[in-house]
Amino acid sequence: MRCNPFVIHGIVCLFLVVRVASLKAQDFLRTQDFESFIEDYGELYGDEQLSDWYDELLEYWEQPLNLNTIDEESIRALPMLNLYEKESLIAYLQRYRPLHAVSELLLVKGWTPLTLQKVRSFVYVGQTSDPASEQDKPHSLSFGRWQVKQKNNLRLGKIDGDSAYLGPRLSNAYQLSFRSKPQWQMGLSIDKDEGEAWMDHVGVHFEHKGNKCLQHLLLGDYRVNFGQGLLISSGAFGGKSQALQQWLSGNQTFKVHKSCAESGFYRGAAAKLQVLPQASLAVFASFQKIDVNLKDSVFTSLKTDGLHRTEKEAAKRKNADRWVGGLRFQSRHGQFQWAANALHYRFGAEWQPEWQAYNQFYFRGLQGGNFSLDWRWRLGDWFCGGESAIDHQGHWAAIGHLNGRLSQDVQLSLSLRKFQPKYQAPFASAFSEKSGVNNEEGIFLAGIFRLMKGCDFRCFVDVYRFEWLRYGVNAPSNGWNAQLEADWRPNDIFSLGVRYKEKFLSENLPAAEAAPGVRELQDRIERQAKVQMVLEQASWRFKTSVQIAKRRFLGNSNGRKQSFCFAQDLAYKPEKEPVGISLQYALFDSDQGMAAYLYTPDLAGSMPFSSFYGKGQGINLLVNYRHSQWLQIHLRAKSVLYQGESARTSIGSVLTFKF
Repeated sequence: MRCNPFVIHGIVCLFLVVRVASLKAQDFLRTQDFESFIEDYGELYGDEQLSDWYDELLEYWEQPLNLNTIDEESIRALPMLNLYEKESLIAYLQRYRPLHAVSELLLVKGWTPLTLQKVRSFVYVGQTSDPASEQDKPHSLSFGRWQVKQKNNLRLGKIDGDSAYLGPRLSNAYQLSFRSKPQWQMGLSIDKDEGEAWMDHVGVHFEHKGNKCLQHLLLGDYRVNFGQGLLISSGAFGGKSQALQQWLSGNQTFKVHKSCAESGFYRGAAAKLQVLPQASLAVFASFQKIDVNLKDSVFTSLKTDGLHRTEKEAAKRKNADRWVGGLRFQSRHGQFQWAANALHYRFGAEWQPEWQAYNQFYFRGLQGGNFSLDWRWRLGDWFCGGESAIDHQGHWAAIGHLNGRLSQDVQLSLSLRKFQPKYQAPFASAFSEKSGVNNEEGIFLAGIFRLMKGCDFRCFVDVYRFEWLRYGVNAPSNGWNAQLEADWRPNDIFSLGVRYKEKFLSENLPAAEAAPGVRELQDRIERQAKVQMVLEQASWRFKTSVQIAKRRFLGNSNGRKQSFCFAQDLAYKPEKEPVGISLQYALFDSDQGMAAYLYTPDLAGSMPFSSFYGKGQGINLLVNYRHSQWLQIHLRAKSVLYQGESARTSIGSVLTFKF
């Protein structure tokens, strides 16, 4: 008789729950490594879009915030909390500081153990007089000292295209940083991807905070966020699972860019000044050499992946100039705040995308600009606000949000957006279905419900319309997507997560199936389900996840595709030992175009998500060793075996020194 492994696994997990439910487990999230926590965060707040949050979460992890000295602006910028959680935390800290333990946050109005789980690894309780005190910090690696971090990765075996590489297959990165006090820091980043020449990318930054007039000063590399992102944003506004965390939350205007990512940042100077008691002015100016596809002083597209491994890729490296400058004037009047934003940009060569019917309204030329007004107003348990923007040609875009709480256990949200097809904003990133802020209108409804103690239920539906053509869609079209999600944590040992997603959209019928000279549209529907179960105690963590996805074209019985992925993770970190280990095994079977998207424990600073296509299996081993307060070592070995192909194996390491 053949045993079903899923049934056996379920029986074992049920036995463990019953066996250990009465034990008092320590909080595993406080001692686990960042890579384990980012997995939890991803499962709770989304999937693909988490990649856009990774660098920001990593920064909070390495430099957690002291609850006894944190200011309101820093609280409002926390990406893992929603509006109510932030405002309740501000009110609690104003009344009850100093705190003595992070667990006191359970006394904050409206907070639950799930809320504390989201934020616990990014804050700590330190002294009120000397926030730079190192001994109060639970897991910071760089606060108050020099830090040197070296990351290496080597792929074993060869694949087609390796012979064209300009450099070795070894990729490495170095990061040097120094933080004297919370008021200032500086750093240097050097990066070389696989196949590139040494020091392909170099970045520097200097940051100063704390002066009464000059609140924030940055030199070197930084990121910019104005309003709701209709002008300029270096953040991620596309994740609908995280939408309620982002709306009207007051993202920090400027942030240091420390990672080795070679796009999505600005290089120059930025400053925020207090010009009136309730008003501030933020200004920035940036000049960069950027990667473009340049020909005869005209470029057709930007290159944003940062890869320069071959002569063809190297020919696009930093061959055009880009100037960007902007300002933001913000004023607060009680529970109402508003801001005016302006942006100007110019390129050293003319940007002329290769003409297609769908892109005839894209930006073309040497220079342009945008202006917008954004606002937010709080009325009791309700928040409303939005942003309206106009470009240099008079075309506009607007977005508005309403977020309300009907009771302690019910939160509802509504968002409306309208982006004209001709609106041009190359640096914008706002809440939307597609990446560009143009040619879209939609309505988004979401709700969060606390059904019982330890159980949160979340759902959303987004209906949208594209007034003009899109890439791969040669006519105006409509679409929608929806998601139902529940997380249940009855105790400190066991948690269960369930998610169901559905999406409807239109696209061109393949040329081989269309009538001669005609590209008709076909409707496509996608469905995805995921179940995840986690068992954890003081020193171990046992997680099982199953993903199933299906895609079919309406009216076409032959156009069906599906994807399946099973993953089993085991993490072990003895309570008082310097070594921790994480092991993952994945089994996947995906049709073409339906890759399975899976969290894979990886080295700190490396994107911990993998896309598996075809049929095969993978294994990933991660070992962390903290030799002393001066040295920490991460080692990783990863291998993926596709059916009918050789195994793709890589080994990597991260060494962190501080002194």
